[in-house]
Amino acid sequence: MKLDSDSIDTINMLSGETILKKINFVIEDDFDQVINTDPIEKISDLIFFNIEMNDTYNAKLIGQTGFYCDIGICTIPSFKVVGIPGNYELIISLQTFGNYIEFNNSKIEVGLTINECNDSYLYQDIENIGIKSCYLPKCNPSCNTGKCININICDCSNSQYVGLYCNEYYKTEKTEILDLVVKIISYSLTFITILLLIGIWVFKKNEKVKAASFDFLVLILIGIIINNMYLIVLTKKQDSVENCVAEYLFKNVGFSLVFGCILGKTLRIFIIFENNRKLKFLIRKKPMYSIVFSILLFHLATTLIMTLKNEVHLNIQEITYNGKKQQYNSCSFPPLKKIGYIILFFFKIYIYNNLLIKIFKKKFYGKHYYYFHRICMIIWK
Repeated sequence: MKLDSDSIDTINMLSGETILKKINFVIEDDFDQVINTDPIEKISDLIFFNIEMNDTYNAKLIGQTGFYCDIGICTIPSFKVVGIPGNYELIISLQTFGNYIEFNNSKIEVGLTINECNDSYLYQDIENIGIKSCYLPKCNPSCNTGKCININICDCSNSQYVGLYCNEYYKTEKTEILDLVVKIISYSLTFITILLLIGIWVFKKNEKVKAASFDFLVLILIGIIINNMYLIVLTKKQDSVENCVAEYLFKNVGFSLVFGCILGKTLRIFIIFENNRKLKFLIRKKPMYSIVFSILLFHLATTLIMTLKNEVHLNIQEITYNGKKQQYNSCSFPPLKKIGYIILFFFKIYIYNNLLIKIFKKKFYGKHYYYFHRICMIIWK
């Protein structure tokens, strides 16, 4: 056995490096003639050989170590060696002899030097064999906007993104302290409102309670409780369409009860002050209730339609905050929702211009009316 004239005869490498240059050797007889030139017809015609290190404690071969010869030549393909820096011998030895009788001189050695690892490389035991490899960081897939710091490990600290390969958005997290404060306030207001409901029920025959309309007071307080539930829903993680529907429902039902009752009560006061006989039938309970429940039914109907038609969706929104790309979920509603906002807008205009201002303009003059006017403007804004 001897190395082919085109083969490398020495190897200089780093620990863990893959040798890509091929080592070729031939098998010759006593007359320097290559012997394995006959066609290969069966497995027993093949000549198999192994490669190994002369110091298996300090250097190890990684991967396949057994190969076979082709017709006329034997080739060692790429292989990897991990070892402590030093000088070694790569031993090539025949294991079978094909159609030939076993003979001596069936081994050759190739000099192999493992060099010291410099500071520009990483030096770690990535093969888990107790010997360190000298290598450069390599990531596949790439780290995108991040930095590759090891084998398939990315550093995203200086990137706008996060994830294994620095290509994922940060998730916008809720402020837990703020959510806790909102919950405490909401539960406290709900408890106080329930106490007020009990108090109104106990004193429902009181003249002042009667004058303020017991029924409307109860509905307003129930609406306030539902509004508190809406605030609690806002503290929940917005990760489902059901949360979006609950948010929309609680908000608008609470609004319908509270401001519907205020509209009814204001309309009643307006009719009394105007002394309009044609509109006096609206003072009765049924017309007053119809105002409240028509607003309530409108929002219930729109909620039902949007839910049955699957028109409520979760959309992913993107923002940049503190140099980080973040994503959050937002509820998406159909144009039907905008009708409710239009009604709310005209409702505010109607109460302010047609009812409240007319009533107080008749009863208050000068600076009193001016102060009331400014207060109303602030409230509606």
